[in-house]
Amino acid sequence: MIRIIGIVATLFFGIAGIYGIKKLFDKKIGLIIDSKGITDNSSALSIGLIEWEDINRINLTRVNSIDFLMIIVKNPEKYIGKATNRIQARLMKTNMSIYKTPLSITSNTLNFDFRELEELIQKEFKRNKNVG
Repeated sequence: MIRIIGIVATLFFGIAGIYGIKKLFDKKIGLIIDSKGITDNSSALSIGLIEWEDINRINLTRVNSIDFLMIIVKNPEKYIGKATNRIQARLMKTNMSIYKTPLSITSNTLNFDFRELEELIQKEFKRNKNVG
C-alpha cells in the first residue's frame, strides 16, 4: 500500500512540476476579460473562453486560505467537453461534484490583487450578461 501511495504521489507531483516549469516560460496572458467573456489561461484546468451568456453567477470561495472565483455556468458539460485530456476532464468533474461547477479562477496563479480582480469580473459580468 505504501508503495502504491508513493507511486501515485510521485506521478502527481511530477506532472505538477512539469506543468509549473511549462507555465514559467508560457507567454500567454493569464486572464482576459472582454465583451465576449472571461478567457482563462491561468491554471491546469483552464479551458479558454467562458462566455458571459453561459455564466449564471460568480461566487467567491475560500479553500485552505486560497481564494477561488467559482464560475457557475448553465451547461457545465459544454466546458468539461473542452478539456484537453482525460486528467483535466476528471479534475473538472471532481470540481463539479464538490463545488457545483467545473470552472474556477484561483488567486495563486495570477499576479493581481484578487479582491480587485473579483470586483472587476463581477462588474463586467453585470454589464455584459444581458448583452449578446
